Amino acid sequence: MTTQSAASNFDTRHAITGWLARTVLFVPFIGAIVFAASTHVISGIHPVLAMAAGLLTAGAVHAVKSIAVRPVVTATTAGAGNVPVSIMEDAVATFLSVMAVVLPILAAAIVIFILVLISWWLWRKAPTKGIP
Repeated sequence: MTTQSAASNFDTRHAITGWLARTVLFVPFIGAIVFAASTHVISGIHPVLAMAAGLLTAGAVHAVKSIAVRPVVTATTAGAGNVPVSIMEDAVATFLSVMAVVLPILAAAIVIFILVLISWWLWRKAPTKGIP
């Protein structure tokens, strides 16, 4: 083995272990920390339980993305499909984040509209006194 191939193997192993450390360990723990930090709005949940729930949620999402989806895309497209898949993931995440804010407001507006419509209909059907 030459020094060139030995250095290349070291760099490859270093890149793979760095990717694994970032993908498998770092990102799920960040999700757990963010979830644990936001639990002050939820009373009665132990911080360790909240951190475990955040870790499991972030870890599951990240595992599906990094273990199931990305290797298949990389293998089938020789890496050319990674950028479009990443852009699609970002677009879907942005859309779902916006919908998480907009849909409750839209649902409340629809409920209010239906209640107003029902009360108007009942008011129109109510018998009037003194008018033949």
